[in-house]
Amino acid sequence: SNLLKNVLGADAVILTKIHGGMPHVDLSAVAGECEKLGMKTAVFIQPLISEGTLQDMLLFNNPDLNLIITVGATLERISFGKPDKILGGTVDTKCFSPDPVIQHAGDDEIVMEQFLHAGIHDHTGGAKVVVKQY
Repeated sequence: SNLLKNVLGADAVILTKIHGGMPHVDLSAVAGECEKLGMKTAVFIQPLISEGTLQDMLLFNNPDLNLIITVGATLERISFGKPDKILGGTVDTKCFSPDPVIQHAGDDEIVMEQFLHAGIHDHTGGAKVVVKQY
């Protein structure tokens, strides 16, 4: 945080990290120090859990932070209806999933974990999926 403020002259900071664990705690500490030095700080993360609320997914407990953004839970399941068009396969093409359930591209409903859907998680802010909890 000192280098960001005093060497780079930053007024604001965006910190990003994928999945959970101890680096989340480190990120929280850095974000808190950035805020103490007067830099507006946004923390942009993707936790690696499948159940619970947004509060349960975050490993942050820092009163100095005002903005924590999450791109969603990696293992959260989402449901898709039957596709209108299948590219690069047929209705019998198997959908990749680590689950023992076998799904095919032509099924009426396909349920998969978010990380298997291309483009749903984007740490640069380009995703169009928004979840809000107040």
